[in-house]
Amino acid sequence: MGSSSFLAAPPVIASFAPTSAPEGGTVLIRGTGFTAATAVRFGGVAAASFTRTGDTLISARVATGGASGDVSVITIAGTGVLSGFVFIPAPSITSFTPTSASQGDTVTITGTNFFGTSNVSFGGAVASIVSISPTQVKVLVGSGASGSLSLTTSGGTATRTGFTFLPPSPRITGFTPATVTPGTSVVISGANFTGATAVSFGGVAAASFVVNSATRITAIVPASAASGAVSVTTPNGTATMAGFTFNLVPAPVITSFTPLSVATASAGMTTMTINGTNFTGATAVSVGGVAVPFTVVNATRITAPLSGALSGAVSVTTPGGTATMAGFVLTVFSPFDGISSQPRVNALGEEQNAVTAVAGEDMYTLSVYPNPAREVVTITGSGFVDGRPVNIRVVDVLGNTVITAVQASQNSNVRVSVDMSRLPSGTYTMLLTDGVVRRMVRCSKVE
Repeated sequence: MGSSSFLAAPPVIASFAPTSAPEGGTVLIRGTGFTAATAVRFGGVAAASFTRTGDTLISARVATGGASGDVSVITIAGTGVLSGFVFIPAPSITSFTPTSASQGDTVTITGTNFFGTSNVSFGGAVASIVSISPTQVKVLVGSGASGSLSLTTSGGTATRTGFTFLPPSPRITGFTPATVTPGTSVVISGANFTGATAVSFGGVAAASFVVNSATRITAIVPASAASGAVSVTTPNGTATMAGFTFNLVPAPVITSFTPLSVATASAGMTTMTINGTNFTGATAVSVGGVAVPFTVVNATRITAPLSGALSGAVSVTTPGGTATMAGFVLTVFSPFDGISSQPRVNALGEEQNAVTAVAGEDMYTLSVYPNPAREVVTITGSGFVDGRPVNIRVVDVLGNTVITAVQASQNSNVRVSVDMSRLPSGTYTMLLTDGVVRRMVRCSKVE
């Protein structure tokens, strides 16, 4: 009888999964001819171990120091090869800085194979990842604990000992008020105030303080405080913020003043009364920005003649600061300021009020027609500065302005119509000024 021999076919790899794996990772290789497999390699590096399941499946574990490249299955009949394997190297930490940090602090970790970092922790507490590069990872420390730093990628987990977690130090974000006097209550805002042991103003301990919460402290300013910084001390450190101003003398406060307005002609004969608090030791009083003489009657009252005053704010200055209150009005017009009124008769035989006044050698007139009037009147005047706008006000017997208008002068003259139809019957004063020249005329309104 004749004899024959059987030659086995070489292995064929159809696929493998996953296509990338780290040290110790398991890869399933599918194909044929695996029964007599003697070795499996990844990127030319022998697998740490492998197991055959029949002729078509091998389960292989990637070895330490693996490499990317071909997957190979070797049998006595030959070698099956399939390219495309990617070895994922394990991360390695060489250093991190700082080695001590509090919650919210940034820590920079240096090493290799950090691409794809998915988790970083300090003492087992997860940190927030800020940025990742193959050799550097930056993170924000979380609640934290002292112990080891660990960093995890798809290639594995690297650890390094030596991290010390610092309890969070206090932080001041603001305080109010910023300018104070002795005994003032100051509210300090920030973070990590729990357990505060001291509060100071300009380096002087607060008279007392209360920790309202981890983010708020209420402190009383002592009589011996100084301008400078506000500071809060806890067992975990001291926080400071500049910008605190201490006034030993309390700042003045204006609550009211009278009169609220006065005519120019009578300003020098009028005394203003200013009411408020902390006026003792006042060094200056001004009205409309003009310094005026004054008398400090007591801590709550000042009197000041209004000679030279202008419209604007009333202010009182003491060593404790300056208080201001707006609202004073100096009336430009005076009903009898250098003007005489006399009746005249117009061309139609109607009586009208005309005003004639002399300023140096300058003769001028101001008239209103018709007068008395029921509806629209025409005001005609001369002697104004050419081209300047003339402000017109109609004032009732109580001093209330009921109509206003503006008309530019032409050749030093002005002519304007005013509708009085909606005004009640009575006597009204027409006041005109261009800021240099003042004129006045009266008119009667009838039904």
